[in-house]
Amino acid sequence: MKLSLHHIYLSALSISLIGCTSMPSQPTTLAPANLQAPAEQSFAFELAAKGVQIYTCKANSKDASQYEWAFVAPEAELFRGTQMENIGLHGAGPFWSMNDGGRIVGEVVAKSDSPNKQAIPWLLLKVKMNSGLGEFAQVKSIQRVATAEGKAPTSGCDAMNLGKEVRIPYTATYNFFR
Repeated sequence: MKLSLHHIYLSALSISLIGCTSMPSQPTTLAPANLQAPAEQSFAFELAAKGVQIYTCKANSKDASQYEWAFVAPEAELFRGTQMENIGLHGAGPFWSMNDGGRIVGEVVAKSDSPNKQAIPWLLLKVKMNSGLGEFAQVKSIQRVATAEGKAPTSGCDAMNLGKEVRIPYTATYNFFR
């Protein structure tokens, strides 16, 4: 069977357009004004995170007779869109690493309560370290939005549970800007 150059071109174009449908041109969840990336940066891509927020029961730093859950670190897998294939990790630092070798470390610059009162806050982070590799190359800012769950427990931290660690499930969307 003979394929014309025109058919090959149309097939290639169709395949490339299918790939584009999974990469939104703007964030699917818009952040409030205080969490916007700097104006000179543009949206690059978003990743879904599913994992845990880790807390430890500690004595309150201002009143040693009181106890509180202290945040330790996130621990999550990263996914693109509806694909459930793990393409990276998110952890203490906080850092994000991709299977392509890219790694960034962020620093919180702004915070906003989640519209979901049972969820951890939304954040704007600036990148303070970038490996310069892979998809994270050139990323300068990160938004954490669309959070679900992940808040520290409201009870169970007392003298008998001092040092106890809890792992609270959470999900979030991370928007990356260049």
